Amino acid sequence: MITARTKAKGKREGKSVVIECIEYDGEDDDKRHVVILKNGAEDEYTSFLLNDCVFRRYARNTKFACCYNPPFNSAAAYWVAMHEDYFDEPPEIETEGLNTFGSPYSDENTDGVFF
Repeated sequence: MITARTKAKGKREGKSVVIECIEYDGEDDDKRHVVILKNGAEDEYTSFLLNDCVFRRYARNTKFACCYNPPFNSAAAYWVAMHEDYFDEPPEIETEGLNTFGSPYSDENTDGVFF
């Protein structure tokens, strides 16, 4: 069952690319997994690069309560990695089913909220 997805359009190494991360079984930490599509097809190299981005970010921030820390293998984790590490410049991103509250890329108003 699809529980969340994020789709990003931008440039990687000067070439236009569309990356889609589809999260399945997100309610269950043991079953949750993300499938990564590059321009509509699974691509092992792109999956490897994004997994590395997610892992490095996760390792840096998990100890800090003030950081946005989505579950490691979730569409939200890839959403942040695409903002920060994968594309040459900030991409256009569409999301569905993500809880982004508290992240630096969220559109929600966090004035007066202490993290």
